[in-house]
Amino acid sequence: MKKAIVYIDGFNFFHATKDNPSANINLASLAESLVLPGYAVEDVVYFSAHAKWRYADFIKHCAYIARLRANGVTVVLSHFKKRKAVCHKCGATWTTHEEKETDVRISLQILKDAEDGRFDTAYILSGDSDIVPAIEAVKERHPNKKLLAVLPKHQVQGAYNIKQACDGLVNLSPTRIAKHKF
Repeated sequence: MKKAIVYIDGFNFFHATKDNPSANINLASLAESLVLPGYAVEDVVYFSAHAKWRYADFIKHCAYIARLRANGVTVVLSHFKKRKAVCHKCGATWTTHEEKETDVRISLQILKDAEDGRFDTAYILSGDSDIVPAIEAVKERHPNKKLLAVLPKHQVQGAYNIKQACDGLVNLSPTRIAKHKF
């Protein structure tokens, strides 16, 4: 049996599925529905970061991560960094937060898993073009491995770079997502 790993960019998935909230999606079950017959899901890897300054959301996210782990999902956490934003019209300033290191962690994990022979096909649920160089490196070093972009239907138009870099595209419909709620 061939091996598959599903990589999920948590924030990309969350923002791409706002109308069908992703916080209650069983990603292990969703991953199983994505892979082709003849493949075994070796791992489902969820990448995210805690928004600790939003306490209620932080608590919900912790509970969600606990459910994912209980269902065998590997969770890789990054962090947020505070930064000062400035209004260019009036000069007002405020503090905002930006997620750091998630795309780098996804890229490195895909590369490590390819080098270690952990997958024949990788399913990449992200529209983030920052991981394209990792995809290209895997294809160059391991031309026999398949890398598939998994994108919610409405995100397909905007994720041109990742679609071009991957060997194929799996459309992730709202109906499929809804079938995999906890």
